[in-house]
Amino acid sequence: LLAGGIGITPLYAMFKRLRELGRRAHLIYCARSRSDAAFVEDIQALVSDSHDGALSVHFHFDDEKGAAPDLAGLFGNFSPETHFYCCGPGPMLEAYEKACNKLGYTHVHMERFAAAPVLADQVTDSAGYTVALKKSGKTVQVPPGTRLLDALLSAGCKVEFSCQEGLCGACETRVLSGEVEHRDSILTKEERAANKSMMICVSGCRSGTLVLDA
Repeated sequence: LLAGGIGITPLYAMFKRLRELGRRAHLIYCARSRSDAAFVEDIQALVSDSHDGALSVHFHFDDEKGAAPDLAGLFGNFSPETHFYCCGPGPMLEAYEKACNKLGYTHVHMERFAAAPVLADQVTDSAGYTVALKKSGKTVQVPPGTRLLDALLSAGCKVEFSCQEGLCGACETRVLSGEVEHRDSILTKEERAANKSMMICVSGCRSGTLVLDA
């Protein structure tokens, strides 16, 4: 995870969620100075409390380092299967893309400081559809103009979610059958084409019926 300035906000949420899931994650947080940075103590606490070094962090403060971060150097020791996420200003995103391309990484995701305003008709479907939940055995009808997440919550389903904008990945759910209308900012083109998971906070259905592993 690479955060620049206030771009730390969504990535801090992801970092916390990855800890809850027991996943490994490395956070690189860049800011002009330590005093300009947010969540520093909270991030350090998460790292200290993580098991077996699952979480790690590298802080880069320009006034202390005297130069911009060497992203290619910081990214050089990860496996080709590593997923990279970045949120920050335009110049950082450009440097991030160049570094990932140089090193041959393909699982590259990015988001600017904030997502564009999400309108209701951008995260809902004009036609209703049916969702079957394998684990709970429930079947939920999603009416036209209703978000999948809202329909599930109204039906009393217990599902994980956080940002509700398709940014953090907390609501990612495995898809067993059906065709998804992807609207998140996380999955790559290849992952969307594979149709194996979806972000239930913003994505919908193209096929009339979805079966989810939930």
